[in-house]
Amino acid sequence: MTPEPTVHTFVVEDGVVQRLDLFVARRADVSRTQAATLIATGHVSVDGRREKASYRVEPGDRVLVEIPPPAAREVVAESIPLAVVFED
Repeated sequence: MTPEPTVHTFVVEDGVVQRLDLFVARRADVSRTQAATLIATGHVSVDGRREKASYRVEPGDRVLVEIPPPAAREVVAESIPLAVVFED
């Protein structure tokens, strides 16, 4: 079973005018790099449309952020020859 993405919806308050990547980073509690990656890969929309990271949010904008679950990693064992010198 694959985990569901985390979805956040934020409405920009009065007096807030900043770049979209900064807004997403602060509100969704992710780094600015992660926010920019989410924006570039289409996981962020402003009022239903995609915007660039440099877009300036305005009061009343509705920002939807979808944070996908982390990719699964497979841990593979490695055969390493060991010579036991001393065993107690």
